[in-house]
Amino acid sequence: MAMDPFSLVRMLDTQDVQHRVGLLLVSPADIADPSPLLLKFNLANADIAKQFLLTLPVGARALGITQTKVLTVFDELAHTRHERVTLLLTNLDLMLARLNEDDRAGVWTFLRNNVRKRPTSVLIAFPDHADHLLHPSERDAWEVSGRLAFAPSTAIPSA
Repeated sequence: MAMDPFSLVRMLDTQDVQHRVGLLLVSPADIADPSPLLLKFNLANADIAKQFLLTLPVGARALGITQTKVLTVFDELAHTRHERVTLLLTNLDLMLARLNEDDRAGVWTFLRNNVRKRPTSVLIAFPDHADHLLHPSERDAWEVSGRLAFAPSTAIPSA
């Protein structure tokens, strides 16, 4: 069963937790305007797509989004101290949409299993309707790990 979002944020805020990444499934309205979530859960905000664009050379004509580049930008955000302990990461779905299925799976596996002991914990805001970008088995793995929650505005799907 998915965690309560407040409990997930409290867990991520704890410095001694080993895996400092959680997954918050959100409604399209929360994706368009994450500010209510930021206030409700006392989170900092980062848009990974905007952060990625800052890494491109001036005059770049192609994005060149790869699994490695997505994870590098993610890791830079997790290694940077922010005004809050936990960062709400938005627009990962835009980055994943540019990757093939194997690379998407690689990103999810890395985020779920290999992001440890960073100065900032990360709560990924991800669209609850994007099953093509978050395979149900991957979503189940996040749930089993105790790091999946649904935003309050999102209905919890029945099993």
